Amino acid sequence: MSDEQSPQPIDADAGTSDRNPWLFTPALYFMQAVPVTLVQEVSSIIFKSLGIANVQIATWVSIIALPWSLQMLLGPFVDFNGSKRGWIMWGQAGIVAGMIATVFALQLPQFFEITLAILAVTAVFSALCNIATDGFYILALTKARQAAFVGLNSTFYRLGRLFCTGLLVYFAGTLMRVPSVKVDVSGGDIVFERTTGAKGEEKTEQILRPAAELMIKDERLQSADGLTAVNSLRSNDPEEKNPTWIRVPPGVSGIQVVGNGLVTASFFNGSEPKSIGKLSVVTPRGGTPTLNFDASPGKPMKPQVAWGAVLGLCILIYALGRVILPITLPRPGNDVVRPMDRQRIIETATRTLMIIGTFLCAMIFIGNVFKFTGHGLAHTFPTLPLIGETKGWIMASEKFNAELIWLLGTLVVGAALGIASKVQLAGSEMAQAFTSFIKQDRFIMILGFIVFYRFGEVMVGRISPLFYQDPTSKGGLALSVEQIGIVNGIMGVVGIILGGIAGGVVVSRLGLRKAFWPLALAMHVPNLMYVWAAKALPTLPAGAAFHQVVFSPISIIAFVDQFGYGFGFAAYMVYLMWVAQRGKFQTSHYAIGTGLGALCIAVAGVLSGVLQRDLGYFNFFVTVIFFSLPGMLMLLLIPLDEKEGRDIVVTEIAD
Repeated sequence: MSDEQSPQPIDADAGTSDRNPWLFTPALYFMQAVPVTLVQEVSSIIFKSLGIANVQIATWVSIIALPWSLQMLLGPFVDFNGSKRGWIMWGQAGIVAGMIATVFALQLPQFFEITLAILAVTAVFSALCNIATDGFYILALTKARQAAFVGLNSTFYRLGRLFCTGLLVYFAGTLMRVPSVKVDVSGGDIVFERTTGAKGEEKTEQILRPAAELMIKDERLQSADGLTAVNSLRSNDPEEKNPTWIRVPPGVSGIQVVGNGLVTASFFNGSEPKSIGKLSVVTPRGGTPTLNFDASPGKPMKPQVAWGAVLGLCILIYALGRVILPITLPRPGNDVVRPMDRQRIIETATRTLMIIGTFLCAMIFIGNVFKFTGHGLAHTFPTLPLIGETKGWIMASEKFNAELIWLLGTLVVGAALGIASKVQLAGSEMAQAFTSFIKQDRFIMILGFIVFYRFGEVMVGRISPLFYQDPTSKGGLALSVEQIGIVNGIMGVVGIILGGIAGGVVVSRLGLRKAFWPLALAMHVPNLMYVWAAKALPTLPAGAAFHQVVFSPISIIAFVDQFGYGFGFAAYMVYLMWVAQRGKFQTSHYAIGTGLGALCIAVAGVLSGVLQRDLGYFNFFVTVIFFSLPGMLMLLLIPLDEKEGRDIVVTEIAD
């Protein structure tokens, strides 16, 4: 047999690029993290600082994150149309356009609705770009280089997240900070209060000081070390819970003190300054004290402008990467440019829209089921803890009928869309993958694990940034935006990175059977700390320095919670990988598993907003503990082998 007739070995690395991966992979994965983090995490902080209600934030941020959950459906669309390099370039251009549009939308009166629509479109561009990026990575690098650089990619992805949740949020907080006012008294003292003890068990003592640096914190004037300025003008408002505070209304852009101690506030909306109280001052012999004060402390940026500024910085950095990548990104020979298949585009779009519609109907239906369940419990057990404390679950008769019609309507529409989706998928390879996934041994238990394992922790993750920001009068911790940048953006991200690394090491050494329970407990037990925090309200003083924030109880909670999440999430990923390898469609099975998990995140996010609104923070965090129990129960029921997890290394921690 001649050489020409001899079978040739297949070169798996044929067509790859010999360009140094350092020239493009760090930028690719840093830029991959930016839109995901802006939409799923930073947007919640932005909307909260602009006065949007918690339930709206939790619901709509969960919904606009759906495109990343549907990457398993969008994958074929990217695979069979155009090239991976082309999708990356166009996707990143769309993301830049979306971020620019967001900056302008935030300045508009109807900013919430318009910004949500823009972020939803940006999420679609990002999901398409993510699919192309991961595919391009495989095509452009040899197998040896893929293995060598996978850890680097994870590192730069996490740096991108840290850049958004830490640096950008902290910078926005400093721009929005209302300048402090220095006041001192000649021949007298300013009266302050210090409150100690948990919520409902507070003790108050008065403290006298001849001077102070006053700043806004937790809807009141405080000194730099957290003492509350006492108001000498008693309020006649029966709704006023504590008439001794100089209560600061929302939207204040600055405070001023005049000679007799009267405090006036100016507002971001340009309305006339108004008096909000008067400093309580005492003198040893009852004389007339003289107050000296800083009359021109400066002006902060409007929140919309401040967020626009930091997003502008983000756009510049992201756009710089978009300009550089066309130069550094290789053109591997195996990244074939495929002509746009109109038929395939229509089929993919139709299939995806039907599945989205089915899922949205399912979410609305589940939400209404909870409403009716709460309504029934509230009527049957009006004194039951958690139920008797809220009127939000008791519906008037006309609302009851409307909600019942809505419940039945979503059930019918969702069922119709589900059947249509099944018809669209019939005969396709995706349908075969779904069928084989469903038919595997103990599928119901596996599905229960996917749905419930992270459910409680996801609820905490969606609400905790709002819990950090809300004032103590609403049960929150009253952190400023810049403090959240440190607590959530730095301590939390460092925690999840270290937890993910530790979890991967533990699973690879012990195997999943031995490691599962410790990892699962590490994910859920830290939620008890939020129950304590909602009861004790361990707030930070207004003038807390960076190191004080880092070593505060709130930062410790954020770090431990995210470390536990990363630690426990490693077990979740390894189990999904093991489940995917039980059948023939390994890649599709893994995509289906992660997609179902991501869809359940959206359900948990929507539900968390409703429950927090109706129950308050303390009861919400107590309820989360109960939502964590089904996932723990699934560990007793899911199929497990002796060797699973030992040969799987977790290299990426992402939602």
